[in-house]
Parts: sequence; C-alpha cells; structure tokens
Amino acid sequence: MTAVPASLPTPRRRHAAAAIVRGQRGFARWIVALLVVYVAIQGLFVLATVTAAAVPNDAIVASLQKDAEWRLWDTTDYPLDGVGHPTERFPFAGITDSFTECIALTIGVPPDPSGDSGIVRDSIAGRHLGTCSTALPAISALAAGAEPEAVYTYNRYWNGFTILPRPLLALEGVAAVRLAVGLIFLGGIVTAAIALTRRVSPWVATGLLVPLLASTNLATQPLHGFSHALSFGIMMFAVAWGVRLGRETLPAIILGASVAGAVFNFIDFLLNPPVAWALFVFAVVAARWQSRRSDSVGLRGLWGAAGASALGWIAGYSLTWVTRWMIAVATLGESAWQEILGVISTRLQGQYEDLVTPGLGQSTLRNALFWFGTIPTARFVLITAVLVVAVCVVVVLVTRRPRLLLVALAIGSPVVLVVLWLELLSNHSQIHVFFVYRAIPAAIGIAVAAAIVVLAKARPIDVVGATEAVALATATSRDRVDT
Repeated sequence: MTAVPASLPTPRRRHAAAAIVRGQRGFARWIVALLVVYVAIQGLFVLATVTAAAVPNDAIVASLQKDAEWRLWDTTDYPLDGVGHPTERFPFAGITDSFTECIALTIGVPPDPSGDSGIVRDSIAGRHLGTCSTALPAISALAAGAEPEAVYTYNRYWNGFTILPRPLLALEGVAAVRLAVGLIFLGGIVTAAIALTRRVSPWVATGLLVPLLASTNLATQPLHGFSHALSFGIMMFAVAWGVRLGRETLPAIILGASVAGAVFNFIDFLLNPPVAWALFVFAVVAARWQSRRSDSVGLRGLWGAAGASALGWIAGYSLTWVTRWMIAVATLGESAWQEILGVISTRLQGQYEDLVTPGLGQSTLRNALFWFGTIPTARFVLITAVLVVAVCVVVVLVTRRPRLLLVALAIGSPVVLVVLWLELLSNHSQIHVFFVYRAIPAAIGIAVAAAIVVLAKARPIDVVGATEAVALATATSRDRVDT
C-alpha cells in the first residue's frame, strides 16, 4: 500500500500500518486500508473454497459410506436433542438440525450432471445430496458406482465452511469432523470467557454466557448438528476479538468489526447471525467501558463504540453476501441469479406452510414463546436474570449513581440488534424457530451482563454506606417525630 513505504524498517512499517487502520493518517488512507482488507479477505475466502473443492470426492464418498455402515450418521433429519420437549403449540421442538448437517456433509460431492465441470465451478455451485433421508441412499449409490437419484444446489455460493469438513471427511470421516468442531466449539467458549474475565469481569463472562449455554441445545450440537456448533465456536472467538477491539479507535473498530462479520458469514449457514452480531457488539462496548476504569467514560463514547461495531459487523457480513452472490452469478449465470432473487424475496416477506405470522413483533414473540415453553431451564434462567437485573438497579439507585443506568443501557443496547434481525428476517426467524430461538437467551445474557458491568462500579462498600445513611436518616426522623 502506498501509504506505507517499503523502505521503512519493519517495526516502523507496522506502526505506520496500525496508525492508518486507527484513522490517524487521514480518512482517505483509512478507506484505502478498508478496501485492501476487504479485497484480501474475499480472495482468501475464494481460495479456501477452491482448496476444499480440490479434495477428492471418492475418498469422501468412501468415508461417508463406511460411517453409514457404522451408524455414525443415518437417515434421520431431525433427531431428538435430549434437551427440549414438544408442546401443543410447538410440536417440532426438542430436535437437532441434522437436516442441515447432512447437506453440509455432502456439499461438493455430487458430480456436475451437465458434464461442464471444473474446480472453480464445483467450488461455487454448492451441489449436494440433500437432507439425511436422501443423502445416505445417494452416498450408497455413488459408492456402488451408480448415479444418485437427485442432486441439489446452493447456487448462491453458500459453502465456505467446507474448508473444514471436506479434508477431514476424506482423512477420517464424520467422527473427525465432529471432534474437530467440538474442539472449536469448546475452544471458542473458553477463549471468550478468558477475554471477558481479563478485560471486563468474570461475573460479566458468566452473566453473558450462562443463559445461552444453560437454556438451549447448543451443547448437544457437535454430535448431530456440527454446522451449528462450528458457527457458535467462531462467534465465540469473535467475542474475544471484540473485547480486544474495545480499546481501539472508532475507525479501527469499524474495520475490525467488518472482518468479524465477513468471517462469520463465510462459515455460517444462516443459523444464528443475530446472536453473533449482538454478542460481538456487547464485547466491544463492555470492554471500552471497563478499559477506562472510571466514571469519566462519556456516554457518547460508549454509543459511538456500539454504533461503530454494529455498523462495521453488518457491513462486513452484508458485503460478503453481495460478493458471494456476484461470484455465483459470474460463475453459474442466470440460474444463480434467479435463485438469489427468489430466496431474498422469500426471506423478507414469504410464507411457508402457515408457519409465518405476519405483523410487527410476531417473530420475536414466537421465538420467545418457543424458548420459554419448550426448554425446561428457560424459566429458571429468566427468573434469575430478572432478579440479577433488579438487584443491580436497586444497588445503583441506593448508591445514588443513576448515571450508571444510562451506561447500562448503552452496554446492553445490542439487545435491540436481536429484535431488529428477528423482525427484518421474520420469515427465516419463524420457520427456523427451533434454532433461531437461541437469540432470546443471548439477548437475556446481554442484559444481565450489562447490569453486572455497571454494578462493578457501585462497590459493596458504597452500598453498605448508603444503606447505613438511609437507616440513620430514618432513625433521626423518627426521633424528631417522637420529640
């Protein structure tokens, strides 16, 4: 990049690059840096997808066939998750999304029926063998040298995550994929918890993560829904990244957030974007507040960080979709374009088997009722969350620091992002309520963690002092009345 001359010593070049990213060398140079990062990361995405497509399909088919014989996967599209339970209103609750897992396992496996094959075209087409009920018989047919009865496509280039499962499937099969994803899942949680503990508070880490982990089926996903577990693991690493960004300038936050949104888009299967978005923004704002360790942090600064991180994340996420669509259309032509337009129209306003209730707030309400009515621990989590928030509010008022409530609103503002996403993509959020519902406990965790963040400023000694002052004033007033 011209703004960083190659003649500079390496430490000075790094310092100059960091200054550009932080917006300290002018807006024009920062825009150039943003464009360079965007182009570079999209290029890496394409390279990763093409690399995954280069893995021999014969080895993958052999592994999947062997694992089917060993019953490591089967034809059940929605096995029980062992956590939730069905109700009269939600009879499809308590299930795991193996439907998506089988699609993910077989993306890139079917040959091009037109014969117009090539590694780039194969990597973009997203051909797969369908859900578990159709994928397993199709794998058996391929293993026997026959053609599968049906081949499906995601012509909108929705297969970035294949960089992980395809090589592992070829080497060791489904078990290797699940173990690797389990490690990413656990590693992401641990990394996020450590980052929040070090830079914010261990209680904040607990308040943020426990509602999500204790009142959803996420812990079961590495076994029969690895695409969900992989997305969650990546979003947890992004939380740690957000904590790191919390101390940066607003331009650096925007750039860093755009990278987080782009990476999540590349890995995710449109599973829980509102959770990833909201948790990332919370991490940025909470870390920014805590980094100053004083009440001198302006509310304007907190809202600025919230806005910068929210805007940067959704920009990176959305522009990556647009780029992927453009690549798909350029590679596959009219079929990809028509599929993209159809899916966009459906997701924004479409109906599906009377599962979508129109109207403002209906999507959020449906997901909240699903969570509260089908997850046994939901009531305990909700009651505990309400008590924690109430205690924090009382403590702040007793210590006569009402400004901290405004701080809590700024830190907890990512809750709005959850509602915004659920309502804008009402079709997707209601049809897939059996996993989108996780956004509700995520929002509750953000609210609890925001309350805990400001409670740390209202020290216990202040609470005791304020309580004693109130008691003394009450006793004095009684003495005066008695006199």
